[in-house]
Formats: sequence, C-alpha cells, structure tokens
Amino acid sequence: MFPGTQTETENLGKNRLRNRSEMTDASEEAKQIEKLYEFGERLNEAKDKFESVKDYEGIIDATKTSLKAKQLAAQLIPRFFKFFPNLSSRALNAHFDLIEEEDLAVRVQAIRGLPLFCKDTKEYISKIVDILGQLLTAEEFVERDAVHKALMSVLRQDVKESLTALFKHIWNVEDPGQDDTIRDKVLCFIRDKVFPLKAELLRPQEEMERHITDLIKKSLGDVTGAEFRMFMDFLKGLSVFGEKVPPERLKELIGIIEGQADLDAQFDVLDADHIDRLISCLFMAIPFFVESAGMCGLWSSKKCLSDCFSKWKCGRCSICCTPGCHFAVHVTCCSIIFLLLVFQLLYYENPMDAFGSCKRQSQAI
Repeated sequence: MFPGTQTETENLGKNRLRNRSEMTDASEEAKQIEKLYEFGERLNEAKDKFESVKDYEGIIDATKTSLKAKQLAAQLIPRFFKFFPNLSSRALNAHFDLIEEEDLAVRVQAIRGLPLFCKDTKEYISKIVDILGQLLTAEEFVERDAVHKALMSVLRQDVKESLTALFKHIWNVEDPGQDDTIRDKVLCFIRDKVFPLKAELLRPQEEMERHITDLIKKSLGDVTGAEFRMFMDFLKGLSVFGEKVPPERLKELIGIIEGQADLDAQFDVLDADHIDRLISCLFMAIPFFVESAGMCGLWSSKKCLSDCFSKWKCGRCSICCTPGCHFAVHVTCCSIIFLLLVFQLLYYENPMDAFGSCKRQSQAI
C-alpha cells in the first residue's frame, strides 16, 4: 500500500458518512415541513377547527425540531391560537421559546407573530406588550425593527391597555428585577414612536389624552431632568391642555411642575441637582403662569425664598469657607430670586407692587 493511502481512504469514508448524515437531516427537515403544511391546510379547511386539535398539537411539537420547521411553526401557532383555548398555555410557552432561539431568523419570525395572539384574545395584550417591551433591548437591527412594528400593531389593537402595560416598565424603578436598560429603551420607544403619532393613536381623543396624562403623572416619581422635560413637552401638545382650556387645566400642569420641584424638601443652595431641578421647573411654569393660572406654589414657597435671601449676602457666606464657593452661592441665589421676581411681575398689574412684594419678603427674613 502506498504511503498515505490508508489516511486518504479513511477521510473519504468520513466525508461520505457526513454527506449521508446531511442528506438524512435535509430529508427529515423536508418531511417535517411537509407535515406542517398538511396541518395548516387541514386547519384552514376545517369548518369546526376545535375538532382538529391533533393538528394544532403537531404544530406546537414542531417547535422542538429543525430550524426551518421552527420558522414555519412560528407562523402557524399564532394563526390558529384563538381556536384552541385549552392549549393556550402550551402554545404560548412554545412560541416564547422560539423568541429565545439562537437563530436570528427564527426569533424574528416569532416576534412578528406576537400581535396575532391578542388580535382576537384581548386578555393577552398586557402579557404580549410586556414581552415586547423587554425585547426592545435587542441588538440586531432586523430584530429590533420587528419588535417596533409588533408593538405598534398591538397599540393599534388596544391603545389603552397597551400603553398601560408599556408604562409599567417605567414605573417599576424600585423593582430589584427591573433592568434600567429596558426602562430606557421603553422611554425612547414612547418618545420616538408613540408621541409623534398621538393624533392617530389617542382615540377617543379626550379619554385617551386623560389616560396618558395619568400614566405620565405616575411615571414622574423618579425621572431625570431630560425625561421630565420630554413628558412636559408632550403634555403641552395635548388638546386637553391646549388653547382656550379652563384655568383648572393649566393649574394641573403647574401642579405637576410643583411636584417635580419638590418644594417641601429641605432647600440647599449647594445641592446642584436640586438647584437645577428648581430653576428648570421655574422656567417651565412661567408660560402657564402668563396664561392666567394665577399665583402658584413655586413663588409662595417661603422656605425657598427665605433660604435664597439668607444666603445672598455679600461677604457673609456662612455655609463654608471654600474659595469660590461664595461666588457660586451668590450666582445661584441671584438666578432663583430673579425668576421668582418674574413671577411677581406677571402676577401684579403694577410693576412697583411686584418690587414692593419682593422687598417685603427680604425685609421679613
């Protein structure tokens, strides 16, 4: 025997075995897909689909087979889901397993099928939206795009229930199991996809605008300055807070701003976050104040004003002796007092009355 002949023969044998195995796998996969098509055709043609339970069970079982069979099963499971309530848990769990598959094509197909689960079975909307909210963190563009489209589809089916489920990802900030990444992605989705389509989605208009206002109010317990401004910009664009609305509506917005300003908290001019929040809230409140909302707590908070005046004394920074600290305190207090003076000017018809009020406040301290 020539050198190397035995090794070459062994390799040739292994290749033949591998090819036979691949052919067997392909043949098996073809049979699985053919079987799935048969299940689907029989279910389509059946007048009483409830009697074709074996066919639907066969589709569910296909989620444990080949990749192409899994893709087809991901289309068929939600299509016939409503006809088999007794198999709902089994069908949902099998479909959710497909969403966690390693293969991208299987995951995308499974995501696309999610809105069909609640098309005729509304009780699953909250669950499906919750899952889609978690999937917003997907890294692959095609997968993330499928999630966006699926969420929009469910929103159009039942916007009230869907928004409530979506906002829960923002509320649960103190939940140890809540992922901040999911919360951030949900906020981005609401900002980029939901808010721009408010005219289309929020129907009936007044009812849904009130509902989303309540959802936003509930979300303000722990938000950043940018998130708060985003929510306020959206609320200002709603018709319930638009032109020619009763003063009570404007006062409601000011109440939201006052709540975010946290006027009852201990005022500290050295707390940068607190100062930034207070000044931002003062700026936000001025337009509503001009529109006849009247005197508000942002001006009448005597503690805030008292602390500002007491710290605003040239050469008398009693807080600390750090170089440069006095200047920062001085500028901060000037900024706040200036904004509070603006509120007084807007409130009083006579400008001198406004200055007189400020003078009385300062003399009382």
